[in-house]
Amino acid sequence: MCLVCYSEPGKYGMSVDCEHLYCEDCLTHSLHAILAQGQFPAHCTMCRAEAAERKSAPERGEITRPVLTFLQERGLFDKAFHFRFVTAMQRVGIKGESATDEGEFFECPASCGSFLMHQPATYDFVEGRLFVRLASCPCGARICLDCMMHVTGTMMHECKVRHTI
Repeated sequence: MCLVCYSEPGKYGMSVDCEHLYCEDCLTHSLHAILAQGQFPAHCTMCRAEAAERKSAPERGEITRPVLTFLQERGLFDKAFHFRFVTAMQRVGIKGESATDEGEFFECPASCGSFLMHQPATYDFVEGRLFVRLASCPCGARICLDCMMHVTGTMMHECKVRHTI
């Protein structure tokens, strides 16, 4: 039985650290609420509620990237939500991950539906001018990692974003 609505069978858990199960709707709504309210590090709804009763931090039930991937692959939410949640986890340094922009995900500016990991831009100096090396999306789009723009018709991009190299 779902621990939130008590009307549907509990099918999925939010964490491998606990045995709390939720129906698809309640689990999805809970994850959306966690992200919207910025409740990170994220924990299973019941583990968080049990900890609140003790007036302490949750001791178990942490939501991890592999669990989110498992749930996304089963259609509980789309890739965009998955990457927003993981990016929010990274911003607060969950599981030792960097809290910087590097390593966060962004949607391909060519609108193909793919997500790319942000990495520092690299540069080439050609005839006294600085050009950004373009990254590639699986869809074939070339992307400037400084301005996050889809670049067409050229292999060299003189980005208008200020460089500090």
